[in-house]
Amino acid sequence: MQSPLSSLKFNTASGHIWLDEERMLLLHARALGALRKELFDSLGVERTRGLLVRMGYASGMRDGAYAVKRRRAGMQTNEAFLLGPKLHAVEGVVQVEPIELSIDLARNHFYGEFLWRNSWECEADVQEYGHGEDPACWTQIGYASGYSSAFMGSPIVYKEIECRAQGDTHCRIVGQPADAWQDEAYLNYFAPHPFAGQLIEYSIGLEHLRSSSTRKPANQPLAGASAAFQAAFELLRSAAGSPITVLLQGETGVGKEVFARWLHDNGERAKGPFIAVNCGAIPADLIEAELFGVEKGAYTGAHLARSERGRARSGHAGYLRRGEGGRQRAGAGLLRQRVAADAQAHRCDGLLNGVHGDPACIAHGGCAGGMPVI
Repeated sequence: MQSPLSSLKFNTASGHIWLDEERMLLLHARALGALRKELFDSLGVERTRGLLVRMGYASGMRDGAYAVKRRRAGMQTNEAFLLGPKLHAVEGVVQVEPIELSIDLARNHFYGEFLWRNSWECEADVQEYGHGEDPACWTQIGYASGYSSAFMGSPIVYKEIECRAQGDTHCRIVGQPADAWQDEAYLNYFAPHPFAGQLIEYSIGLEHLRSSSTRKPANQPLAGASAAFQAAFELLRSAAGSPITVLLQGETGVGKEVFARWLHDNGERAKGPFIAVNCGAIPADLIEAELFGVEKGAYTGAHLARSERGRARSGHAGYLRRGEGGRQRAGAGLLRQRVAADAQAHRCDGLLNGVHGDPACIAHGGCAGGMPVI
């Protein structure tokens, strides 16, 4: 049987390692183990399992393409398929021992059962967490699934039936067509789930909860003795009884939010929400979606419906506060100016619909980088 080592090339002069036409890397297992642990600790078990499975799947697809090329060059089907387990051993991931392998490309039939020995991922998991009730080799499961799927040209999914991380004597995996498992929860690990938007939603929601938490009555004058403070407060007091848009500017820590809250609590919209949005924490390409809302599929990359009403529209009969944002994209700034001036914007929901609100928009501008936020 041909060894994949014959296709592995090291070029120390250029800093490349090649497996056929694919660039490879040599990485410290401990470093990968540390990254794996940080993902579990930061994102939780379910999200991290999905990320590890999909990372392994992408790697397996590349090696699967290599095996397909060898099969098409005349190598027997089973021999070509078993290049994958050999590659996994060459890459230092695990030793693979076939138990049963049945492939019929013409009928799109596949069944595979293998033992894993000396799995680096299992060792890393046991080292960090000890023995538990769940299998641990999620990246390797993804690799085996991606490799077999590329080889067969149809989705093949593996499950780890036994695992040393569970106290078993070895790791054992079984692979078959995805629909044969009839386990949607498990197959969900193989589907991408962008969650950056959800994290932003959680952050904004937490900020909103903090801003709307019980506070002392704010119907009393603010405390300050300097002439500059008194002059600013008199301007604020004169604006409290009207729907005029107010722009507060100043360095971080001078009390812009205190002024904003006082204006909200003493104005005609005091019964409405005080919406706090930290624009600096939102990526530039998502800020319009957060402020004005967007429907799933409205444009390329809109995978999730976000804030159906939008933060600006949620400020109806209340106030919208912008956090310090530093240098922000000009288009987004102009759009927010339009909302502040006309209380209206147009949102892309497949059709252009007017998004109306009535926010007394307090543009809470910091002076990050020497440039005021407008």
